[in-house]
Amino acid sequence: MEDIRGDQPDTYKRNMKSFKTNTDVEDIYKRWDKMVKAEELDTFVEFVGDLVEQNPENDKKLKKAINHLQKKYRISPRKSQLLYVYNLMCEEGRLNATDTPALRNLLCKKSSKSESGVLVITVLTRSAIVSHSSSKYLL
Repeated sequence: MEDIRGDQPDTYKRNMKSFKTNTDVEDIYKRWDKMVKAEELDTFVEFVGDLVEQNPENDKKLKKAINHLQKKYRISPRKSQLLYVYNLMCEEGRLNATDTPALRNLLCKKSSKSESGVLVITVLTRSAIVSHSSSKYLL
C-alpha cells in the first residue's frame, strides 16, 4: 500500500506563516517595547499608580484591586503589561520599588517557577527523515 502523503518532509510541515521566528536574542526583547502601545501608556501609568496606592498584599487583594481599576479605566491589562509599566515607572523614578516589594512579586505570572530556577523553553527544530533498513521514519 502506497503512502498518500509521500516521502517528502515538506508534506509534514504545518503552515509556517503563522509562526514567528527569532533569529537573534534582540528579537526576543523587541516584544517588550511593544508591550503597551504609546497611546495607551498614560492610562496604564495611572492604572499602576492607583494599584500602588492600594498596595495589595496577597493575590486575592490584587485581583480585587485590578477588577475595580478595570471598571474605572475600562481596560483589561495582562499582568505582564502591568509589570512592564511598573518597572518602567521605577526606572524613571516615579515609583520606589522598596515601597511596594510585594506588588512586583504578585505581578509575576509564574513566580514559583522563576524562584526555583525552573523555566520552560520550547525549541522547535526541523523534522528529518531517518532510514532504517527499508522503512523511513519521521523524527
